[in-house]
Amino acid sequence: MDTKTTPVGYSRKLCNKWQGPYYITEVTGKNTYKLRRCSDDVPIKGPVNANRLKQYHDPQDRPTNNVDVPTDDEMSDDEDEEENTQDTDEIVQNDIQPENEVQRNNDDNRTNDDPDMYQVERIIHAKRINKKMHYKIKWLGYSHRHNTYEPEENIPQELRHDYKVRKDQTKRIKARKTKR
Repeated sequence: MDTKTTPVGYSRKLCNKWQGPYYITEVTGKNTYKLRRCSDDVPIKGPVNANRLKQYHDPQDRPTNNVDVPTDDEMSDDEDEEENTQDTDEIVQNDIQPENEVQRNNDDNRTNDDPDMYQVERIIHAKRINKKMHYKIKWLGYSHRHNTYEPEENIPQELRHDYKVRKDQTKRIKARKTKR
Protein backbone atom coordinates (compact mmCIF):
# COMPACT_ATOMS: atom_id res chain seq x y z
CA MET A 1 0.00 0.00 0.00
CA ASP A 2 1.29 3.45 -0.89
CA THR A 3 2.04 5.54 2.18
CA LYS A 4 0.85 9.11 1.87
CA THR A 5 2.21 10.30 5.22
CA THR A 6 5.86 10.96 5.98
CA PRO A 7 7.22 10.76 9.54
CA VAL A 8 8.16 14.13 11.05
CA GLY A 9 11.79 15.01 10.37
CA TYR A 10 12.11 12.74 7.31
CA SER A 11 12.04 13.51 3.62
CA ARG A 12 9.47 11.69 1.44
CA LYS A 13 12.26 11.15 -1.05
CA LEU A 14 14.22 9.00 1.42
CA CYS A 15 11.38 7.15 3.18
CA ASN A 16 9.76 3.87 2.21
CA LYS A 17 6.91 4.72 -0.09
CA TRP A 18 5.22 1.33 0.24
CA GLN A 19 4.08 -0.65 3.28
CA GLY A 20 2.95 -4.20 3.42
CA PRO A 21 2.16 -6.83 2.53
CA TYR A 22 -1.59 -6.84 3.26
CA TYR A 23 -4.44 -9.26 2.69
CA ILE A 24 -7.60 -7.99 1.00
CA THR A 25 -10.39 -8.95 3.38
CA GLU A 26 -13.36 -7.27 1.69
CA VAL A 27 -14.31 -5.42 -1.49
CA THR A 28 -16.33 -2.45 -0.25
CA GLY A 29 -16.95 -0.60 -3.49
CA LYS A 30 -16.00 -0.45 -7.12
CA ASN A 31 -12.31 0.35 -6.42
CA THR A 32 -12.07 0.23 -2.62
CA TYR A 33 -10.85 -2.56 -0.38
CA LYS A 34 -10.57 -3.39 3.32
CA LEU A 35 -7.10 -4.66 4.24
CA ARG A 36 -5.51 -6.74 7.00
CA ARG A 37 -1.76 -6.61 7.70
CA CYS A 38 -0.03 -9.96 7.06
CA SER A 39 2.59 -9.65 9.81
CA ASP A 40 0.28 -9.27 12.84
CA ASP A 41 -3.22 -9.78 11.34
CA VAL A 42 -4.37 -6.27 12.35
CA PRO A 43 -7.07 -4.71 10.14
CA ILE A 44 -6.48 -1.28 8.58
CA LYS A 45 -9.03 1.40 9.52
CA GLY A 46 -11.24 2.44 6.65
CA PRO A 47 -11.27 1.36 3.03
CA VAL A 48 -8.28 1.89 0.73
CA ASN A 49 -8.60 2.92 -2.91
CA ALA A 50 -7.11 0.62 -5.56
CA ASN A 51 -4.85 3.39 -6.89
CA ARG A 52 -2.85 3.14 -3.63
CA LEU A 53 -2.26 -0.61 -3.98
CA LYS A 54 0.10 -2.76 -5.99
CA GLN A 55 0.74 -6.48 -6.09
CA TYR A 56 3.27 -7.77 -3.56
CA HIS A 57 6.20 -9.88 -4.77
CA ASP A 58 8.18 -11.85 -2.20
CA PRO A 59 11.90 -10.84 -2.23
CA GLN A 60 12.89 -14.52 -2.40
CA ASP A 61 11.06 -14.83 -5.73
CA ARG A 62 12.78 -11.82 -7.31
CA PRO A 63 15.44 -12.40 -9.97
CA THR A 64 19.00 -12.11 -8.71
CA ASN A 65 20.35 -10.71 -11.99
CA ASN A 66 21.07 -7.01 -11.35
CA VAL A 67 21.75 -6.11 -14.99
CA ASP A 68 19.80 -3.04 -16.08
CA VAL A 69 17.24 -3.59 -18.79
CA PRO A 70 17.16 -0.61 -21.12
CA THR A 71 13.92 1.34 -21.23
CA ASP A 72 12.17 2.33 -24.47
CA ASP A 73 13.90 5.76 -24.31
CA GLU A 74 17.33 4.13 -24.05
CA MET A 75 16.42 1.77 -26.88
CA SER A 76 15.62 4.68 -29.21
CA ASP A 77 18.89 6.41 -28.21
CA ASP A 78 20.80 3.20 -28.91
CA GLU A 79 19.10 2.83 -32.30
CA ASP A 80 20.19 6.38 -33.21
CA GLU A 81 23.69 5.53 -32.06
CA GLU A 82 23.58 2.34 -34.12
CA GLU A 83 22.72 4.36 -37.25
CA ASN A 84 25.69 6.68 -36.55
CA THR A 85 28.06 3.76 -36.12
CA GLN A 86 26.93 2.22 -39.42
CA ASP A 87 28.48 5.24 -41.23
CA THR A 88 31.84 4.58 -39.61
CA ASP A 89 31.59 0.84 -40.23
CA GLU A 90 32.25 1.59 -43.88
CA ILE A 91 35.62 3.07 -42.88
CA VAL A 92 36.64 0.27 -40.50
CA GLN A 93 35.67 -3.18 -41.73
CA ASN A 94 34.99 -5.49 -38.79
CA ASP A 95 35.39 -8.98 -40.30
CA ILE A 96 33.56 -11.74 -38.46
CA GLN A 97 36.11 -14.26 -37.21
CA PRO A 98 35.76 -17.40 -35.05
CA GLU A 99 37.10 -15.52 -32.01
CA ASN A 100 34.00 -13.33 -32.26
CA GLU A 101 31.97 -16.07 -30.62
CA VAL A 102 30.70 -15.18 -27.16
CA GLN A 103 28.65 -17.12 -24.66
CA ARG A 104 25.17 -15.59 -24.43
CA ASN A 105 22.75 -15.88 -21.53
CA ASN A 106 19.52 -16.28 -23.58
CA ASP A 107 18.10 -19.43 -25.18
CA ASP A 108 17.18 -18.39 -28.73
CA ASN A 109 17.75 -19.95 -32.13
CA ARG A 110 21.46 -20.48 -32.71
CA THR A 111 23.48 -19.97 -35.87
CA ASN A 112 26.24 -22.51 -35.14
CA ASP A 113 26.74 -26.02 -33.75
CA ASP A 114 27.65 -25.13 -30.14
CA PRO A 115 24.38 -24.50 -28.21
CA ASP A 116 25.98 -21.96 -25.83
CA MET A 117 27.98 -19.90 -28.35
CA TYR A 118 26.78 -17.04 -30.55
CA GLN A 119 28.60 -15.00 -33.15
CA VAL A 120 29.02 -11.30 -32.55
CA GLU A 121 28.39 -8.92 -35.43
CA ARG A 122 29.71 -5.89 -33.54
CA ILE A 123 29.67 -4.00 -30.26
CA ILE A 124 27.14 -1.16 -30.39
CA HIS A 125 27.46 0.56 -27.04
CA ALA A 126 29.33 0.38 -23.74
CA LYS A 127 28.21 1.40 -20.28
CA ARG A 128 29.05 0.73 -16.67
CA ILE A 129 26.51 -1.42 -14.78
CA ASN A 130 27.11 -2.10 -11.09
CA LYS A 131 30.72 -0.83 -11.34
CA LYS A 132 31.52 -3.24 -14.22
CA MET A 133 31.81 -2.49 -17.91
CA HIS A 134 29.09 -4.07 -20.07
CA TYR A 135 28.95 -3.99 -23.84
CA LYS A 136 25.78 -3.97 -25.92
CA ILE A 137 26.21 -6.72 -28.51
CA LYS A 138 24.64 -6.94 -31.98
CA TRP A 139 24.37 -10.69 -32.57
CA LEU A 140 25.03 -12.04 -36.04
CA GLY A 141 21.78 -13.17 -37.67
CA TYR A 142 19.50 -11.48 -35.10
CA SER A 143 17.55 -8.20 -35.20
CA HIS A 144 18.27 -5.22 -32.95
CA ARG A 145 15.55 -6.44 -30.54
CA HIS A 146 17.85 -9.32 -29.56
CA ASN A 147 20.78 -7.04 -28.66
CA THR A 148 21.97 -7.68 -25.11
CA TYR A 149 24.42 -6.21 -22.63
CA GLU A 150 27.20 -8.64 -21.83
CA PRO A 151 29.84 -8.25 -19.08
CA GLU A 152 33.38 -7.31 -20.06
CA GLU A 153 34.82 -10.72 -19.16
CA ASN A 154 32.58 -12.41 -21.78
CA ILE A 155 33.89 -10.23 -24.62
CA PRO A 156 37.24 -11.01 -26.31
CA GLN A 157 39.89 -8.28 -26.11
CA GLU A 158 40.00 -7.95 -29.94
CA LEU A 159 36.31 -7.03 -30.10
CA ARG A 160 36.64 -4.46 -27.31
CA HIS A 161 39.67 -2.96 -29.06
CA ASP A 162 37.80 -2.77 -32.40
CA TYR A 163 34.89 -1.03 -30.65
CA LYS A 164 37.20 1.57 -29.06
CA VAL A 165 38.96 2.24 -32.38
CA ARG A 166 35.61 2.63 -34.17
CA LYS A 167 34.35 4.95 -31.42
CA ASP A 168 37.49 7.11 -31.64
CA GLN A 169 37.13 7.34 -35.42
CA THR A 170 33.50 8.40 -35.02
CA LYS A 171 34.61 11.20 -32.68
CA ARG A 172 37.26 12.36 -35.15
CA ILE A 173 34.79 12.35 -38.05
CA LYS A 174 32.28 14.38 -36.03
CA ALA A 175 35.03 16.84 -35.03
CA ARG A 176 36.01 17.31 -38.71
CA LYS A 177 32.38 17.90 -39.70
CA THR A 178 31.96 20.60 -37.03
CA LYS A 179 35.15 22.40 -38.17
CA ARG A 180 33.84 22.79 -41.74
